[in-house]
Amino acid sequence: MESLNKILWALRKVRLPVSMDGLVLDVGAGSCPYPRSDVLLDRHVSGEHRHGAGLVVDRPLVYADALRMPFRDKAFEFVVASHVMEHIPKPEVFLQELMRVGKAGYIETPNAIFERMSPYTTHCLEIMSIENKLVIHKKSDPVQDPFFRDLQIIVKNKKWKKLFVYDVEMFHVRYFWRDTIQFEIVNPDEQCDWYEIDNPNKQCNCMEDVFGDDAGLLEKTYSGSGWRGWGLRNLRKYYRWRRRKPIEWLDILACPECKGALSCTEDFFVCPPCRRIYRAKPHPNFISYESSSLLP
Repeated sequence: MESLNKILWALRKVRLPVSMDGLVLDVGAGSCPYPRSDVLLDRHVSGEHRHGAGLVVDRPLVYADALRMPFRDKAFEFVVASHVMEHIPKPEVFLQELMRVGKAGYIETPNAIFERMSPYTTHCLEIMSIENKLVIHKKSDPVQDPFFRDLQIIVKNKKWKKLFVYDVEMFHVRYFWRDTIQFEIVNPDEQCDWYEIDNPNKQCNCMEDVFGDDAGLLEKTYSGSGWRGWGLRNLRKYYRWRRRKPIEWLDILACPECKGALSCTEDFFVCPPCRRIYRAKPHPNFISYESSSLLP
């Protein structure tokens, strides 16, 4: 049973309820994007908030803020948001953006039990899924329950450790949605100011600052180990073969400010109403914008 649980947990990344032709977005894809995803979105290049793991760019990537996604309404059939929501102090804005750009999707986070037993200072939310609704608690401090944290139950108690390792799903939220995400924030007035101040990744690293013009340094892939790594590598090869049709950026991109349609030049995406110009190479970059001097 324990081995079966581990296999089923690993296979969750390939069991998405989306057609083979549906366009899939992976928000905050990071170092291990879902094999089925067609477009990746991230704003962090360095691996500081991913325990040192680098950003994987083995398919089309958009560099942008998840609270201001540069996509047209309902541009995607399915949106994956795995282990990203717990890092966002404004979950209501994030969830509205998911519903705006996607028709359906999947959210995965550590749950509140996980967070109390093994708190992460880079997490600002505690989340549970109750009766098909996300119940969200904003953390007022990096560690909400020092008593539980200091007990180190997972480390010192063999039975709890075994449960934690072999029944991973019990300590995670897995939430599928279509059309609407049902959620409740129990303390909406909490600002999570500690997170904004203490989070070392508040100022993200721009691609050009980290890599310069050498986009090749971004072409990293998730290797993993054992049968899991072998399976993911082959799944990625399979879906890469399925994704032979290139992404038509102008069909799905929109200005992150006004949500209007963009035009493009060889090196830039342009929003005429906002008079903003966004870099298109090496990957679409909507974190910052250029001077409007290129516009007539």
